[in-house]
Parts: sequence; C-alpha cells; structure tokens
Amino acid sequence: MMFQVLYHIEAGERQKLLTKFHDSWLVSGGYVATLLASDKNAALMTSFENLGSTQPSWEEIEADFLKAGFTKHCEHEMHMRADFTDPGEDLLPFYQSHFKDRVITLAELREAMKGPPSEGKVDEFHMLAVFKSMN
Repeated sequence: MMFQVLYHIEAGERQKLLTKFHDSWLVSGGYVATLLASDKNAALMTSFENLGSTQPSWEEIEADFLKAGFTKHCEHEMHMRADFTDPGEDLLPFYQSHFKDRVITLAELREAMKGPPSEGKVDEFHMLAVFKSMN
C-alpha cells in the first residue's frame, strides 16, 4: 500500500520506484494499492500550490503505474468533507513534511488557505486504485 506516499517522490524517481516494484519486488499477479487526491483543483492541492509546492496529478501518477507495466485492476473515487475554516498549528507538521528547504509558519499556512479553501467545509475527492503486476 502506498497511501499519499507518491507525492514525496520526484517524477523520475517515482517512475524508477514503480518499475522496481513491478519488475523485482512483486510476484507476477501481485497488487499495489494507492490513495491520492484525484481533483487537482481541490482545496488541499490549491493550498500546497499557494505555498509554492506543486503536487503530481492523479493522471500523472496513474500514467507512471501503467508505464511501469502495471494494469489497473480497480479504482474507486471517495468523497470527503474537509473543514479549512480556521487552520491551526495542528496542520503545520502535515504541511511542513512537504517542504524540506524551508520552515512553514502558521501565518504562511493561513495565507495560503485564504479564498475558497478557507470558506468552511469543502469537498475533497481521493482515488483509491489497485494496480496489478503482470511480469
């Protein structure tokens, strides 16, 4: 299972990792499950972009799996409601994990979440997908 992990790996390294999973680590017919945001315009993704971090889209990551030789076994898009009304210090560690080159302050986080993300409860969509190795 790779839930929310692939955001932390650069595109070229992500492709190498998935190829290694497919070719070396999984037996033929083995499965890998992943969970990622499926809406590039979601409030969470927008807040990361406002802080200066671009996240790969679901389509980019899905293409990486297919390029590595996996076939998509199944997928399910999940809906959740998130409350971004008043971001607090409890969110800092989550956001900070995406920025190794600088410290994110609470003021920066609140500024990044102004506009649609901070207007209260927002809809977020995540894709749960299972890919099958056919090596």
